[in-house]
Amino acid sequence: MKQFLPILGLLFTINYSVSAQEALSGHLNTGVVIPFNDFTGASFKGVKPNILVAPGLGYSLGDSGFRLRGDFTLATMNGDNDRDFYETSFYEGLLTAQYDVVNLFGDSDFKLYLTAGAGLLFYYSKLYDIQTRSRISESPIPSESSFSANPVLAGGFEMGYPLSQNLEINLGFVERALIGNDYMDAFASGSSDDLYGNLTVGLTFYLKDKKDVNMVEMDRSKYNRLISTIDSLENTSNQGDPEEIARLEMESKDKDVKIQILENELDSLRAKVVKIDTEKRNIPPAPDSEALLSSPRYRIIVASLPSRTMAQRWIDRSNLDKSEMIIVYVSDLNTYRVIYKSYDSYEAARKEQQQVKSVVSDAWIKKF
Repeated sequence: MKQFLPILGLLFTINYSVSAQEALSGHLNTGVVIPFNDFTGASFKGVKPNILVAPGLGYSLGDSGFRLRGDFTLATMNGDNDRDFYETSFYEGLLTAQYDVVNLFGDSDFKLYLTAGAGLLFYYSKLYDIQTRSRISESPIPSESSFSANPVLAGGFEMGYPLSQNLEINLGFVERALIGNDYMDAFASGSSDDLYGNLTVGLTFYLKDKKDVNMVEMDRSKYNRLISTIDSLENTSNQGDPEEIARLEMESKDKDVKIQILENELDSLRAKVVKIDTEKRNIPPAPDSEALLSSPRYRIIVASLPSRTMAQRWIDRSNLDKSEMIIVYVSDLNTYRVIYKSYDSYEAARKEQQQVKSVVSDAWIKKF
């Protein structure tokens, strides 16, 4: 497997040099290869362990639960029967689509991905006699090719659970089927093609950063131009015409006097206003957004609008209870969502959602 080390190094370099984007993730798995072929034994001492290493990249398609994966696997696969044993080295490129079925039942830290895809397998296999250790056959034939290239179909599952904001541990099994090839163990028997499966454990590195909603991102070149403009304006202000500055200061003082006169008139008008009985208005206090969003909860979302003004107008016109209704900006979707109420359990949120749907038919639940 020494010839594969440069390729493995290149993949690691790609994984850790990709710029951090919210949709990207890096994957690193190891595990065992489980063959399903003509050799079911693994007791012969000359047989190497069936191990694999598989780095890869993933791309999540928003909040849909779908993810695209590209993985590269380096592995050895071996087995024996009463007379012979084989040794196979292979590397595999696989493209898969994954869907988190837990997404159908609401947000959860636990993930269960169904996996399906296709790829290309390159292998070299040798079959030996156990007694004499003599080589019986090879696939492919060395004089014709160093490795045999074969298409494969794959299907399986992968489970995941977060260890931190950006790190997830995974356990999965994906079975492969060679298309039109029964020689992966250097031996052909029957009419079925060879199968093998990868049982893996590994880590997923999410390359997204937790953003501060109070911060605005800006390109560095634009930021530098803005700073230069501000410095230029400050220099112009400091080097201005003294007479012009004196005139502007005089106008500013006149405006201050006029403002003071208007304020005095306003105070006089206020004294004449009839006192309104505010007790009958019973205006409820505005909900505390920071307290409501301090920890992840199940949120009932009743509207998603392109601006905060439109979201506030929706709240003002709504007949729903506004005691916990708040607006949240979702930066990656560039939208303003109206949260009706928040609950600690999905069951409580689901019960309230059924009542809300009589007013807002497309209300949904999201945990964050």
